Amino acid sequence: MVYTKLAKQKGVKFMEGVQVQKILTKNGAVNSVETSAGTINCEYFVNCGGLWSREIGKRSVPKVRVPLHANEHFYIVTKEIEGMDKMMPVIRDFDGRIYLREWGGEILLDPILHRMPVMEKAEIRTLLNGPESFTPDANWILGESAEGKGNYRTLEEEGAVFGETNAYERPVWFTSSSSDHEEVVKTQGSFRKPAWFESVKEEYWACKERVCIIDMSSFSKLEIKSHGDEALNFLQYMCSNDIDQDIFSIIHTGMQNETGGYENDCTIVPMHRNHFFMISPTSQQTRSFSWLRKHLPQDGSVTIRDVTSAYSGINVIGPHAYQLLSDLTDRSMTLNDFKPMTCDVIDVGYASGIRAMRLTHAGEDGFVLYIPSEYTLHVYDMLMKAGKDYGISNAGYYALRMLRIEKFFAFWGQDLTTDTTPLECGREFRVKFDKGDFIGREALLKEKEEGINQRFVQFFLNDFDVDADVWPWGGEPVYRNGKFAGIVSSSGYGFTLDRMICLGFVRDYGENDERITHKNMHEFILDKNAKYEIAIAGRMFPAEVRLFTPKRAYTSSQPVFIPVPSKDHQRT
Repeated sequence: MVYTKLAKQKGVKFMEGVQVQKILTKNGAVNSVETSAGTINCEYFVNCGGLWSREIGKRSVPKVRVPLHANEHFYIVTKEIEGMDKMMPVIRDFDGRIYLREWGGEILLDPILHRMPVMEKAEIRTLLNGPESFTPDANWILGESAEGKGNYRTLEEEGAVFGETNAYERPVWFTSSSSDHEEVVKTQGSFRKPAWFESVKEEYWACKERVCIIDMSSFSKLEIKSHGDEALNFLQYMCSNDIDQDIFSIIHTGMQNETGGYENDCTIVPMHRNHFFMISPTSQQTRSFSWLRKHLPQDGSVTIRDVTSAYSGINVIGPHAYQLLSDLTDRSMTLNDFKPMTCDVIDVGYASGIRAMRLTHAGEDGFVLYIPSEYTLHVYDMLMKAGKDYGISNAGYYALRMLRIEKFFAFWGQDLTTDTTPLECGREFRVKFDKGDFIGREALLKEKEEGINQRFVQFFLNDFDVDADVWPWGGEPVYRNGKFAGIVSSSGYGFTLDRMICLGFVRDYGENDERITHKNMHEFILDKNAKYEIAIAGRMFPAEVRLFTPKRAYTSSQPVFIPVPSKDHQRT
């Protein structure tokens, strides 16, 4: 009431009986409030709604979390007590769940006799039971909200255009300025060459020639632990690759179902003999956890914990990645000292406990840093500041997509499904039949003996005008000698190869549309007389088929590790 009186004297206008409908923000700061009396533009918004503060916070865009809730509050007020000190402090007894305070010579309190015996003879003036708002720690909630100006929006200020996967917002590409961003967004929606093409092209070459940062925080992260070897034995049964490898080695593996198909495609790092860190695609967070929990030992010897929110992920990708990190950590980051497909726990700047992995999910040299979330902005700022000497820039998932499609890397949920097996997609080298039993082992052994009825391939489109033709986005039918032979699973533009590239599966269908098993599917696919076409928006485009990545797709100023065909046509 005092504040209200003083504010009115300063010319503040008060409007009662007005409902707040939505608090709107722009660039991370409040700019207007929608009310039942109209929209009010403002630079500041103070939420002083008392026990309704939490509900008001939920009406903000984005939502503001106010840790306050109304509870049943019972208290009494005594009549005046003789000798009561007007300066008596507020007393809180958390163990007794009581508090008391002086109230104009009277006492306002909760159950109190064991703390203030004089209350036994005090007369009661008021007995009240009503709603009152409390915070978890009983402290005030004051100051600027965490969701307001100055937060976890750094990438937006850098020009990020965001996409959404599994409810996670992540940058898909970057623009150089806010005006460019607005102009490009206006032109979105074409079935042809997308408006982001040139921006992604710049990010792609920055990843190939300099160094880029890609936010990988949305990737699913689980920890599997036990007291003894139970976690190792559990993962050996769940995974088709051999998990019994050196501490800090990086293991790419599938988790197969009983028919040999993929239930998960993941990366596992043994942090200790009984502690494993597992990384899966963003869309696998719930699915991978559920699949593992479904098969857990009944004796409780193995525990699984979802730590997705505990660690952010920053992909430092490009030929200068190791030089950049060498400037920020005492750990040697050279190829000799930090080998590909290994992990270590390092410091970056003043941040510790960072799990650094030498891989990029795109075939280029670099590292993925899994950072305790509270250090994320510090590490990002350090990387960007030190990276100026190396031409650092941000990149989004579209650039990563173009890199991995050009390298012929399959991705879960698009290329890999519960119906595709490691043998069908050239990943038999990740299946270790001699390690012992695992889910899907018998089905894969049978497939190895009898052959496969489909094979994952890479297509280069011919006679395709990237500027004028409708682009393929996945789901387009594939024809072999005029006969339907499969579906495109994912596609993108290869900037090094300067070609439109499609990934998908080729099958051999009999007269009754049944799939025919081939002992050597490669001969069927690579038959010199086979003519391939892909139907895009009603037009047939000639396509070259490949089973292995062209070496020039790996062109870089730093050495990289190239998958090449072995004698039995497996990728090694």
